[in-house]
Amino acid sequence: MTITVLKNGPQNQINAVLATLSRLPRALQLPLFNFVFGRFSRFYRTVGVKAASIDPYSVTLTLANRARVRNHIRGIHAVAMTLPAEYAAGLVVAQHLPSNAVVLLRRLQMELHKPIRGSVRAIATLNPEHGETLRTEAEGKIEVLVQIEDETGQAPVSGVMQIAWISRK
Repeated sequence: MTITVLKNGPQNQINAVLATLSRLPRALQLPLFNFVFGRFSRFYRTVGVKAASIDPYSVTLTLANRARVRNHIRGIHAVAMTLPAEYAAGLVVAQHLPSNAVVLLRRLQMELHKPIRGSVRAIATLNPEHGETLRTEAEGKIEVLVQIEDETGQAPVSGVMQIAWISRK
């Protein structure tokens, strides 16, 4: 998977990093993104979230079923599952915001339909119409749909992240 940059997107740190990385060979793009983003957000690195693909309207992040994120039944803990979903929602929104915007999680709503099997993949999607709203409004909030798939390819967890953005003073 690769990094796709938003055409004519706002100038911000995320887009600058993505534009730089998208010019590198495909094999280096996502590992370098994980390194850079892990330096920016240490919890991303500590838990072990990894980028699988980054597009302007869809971000996919993964989390391996490792000892540090397991619960008592050897599956990924419910709260740990939400972490890649939160990061994916934030990244998909941040690509559309100006550099003076601060991205905040306002509300997290997840539904667990059945137990998780193995590692997870969180996919946050945004409609192109919402992207236009993000680029034109100085402050606001938006609901980003998130789906979490496990190793079997099923989606036992789905939800909505309400992401807000405000202007940095």
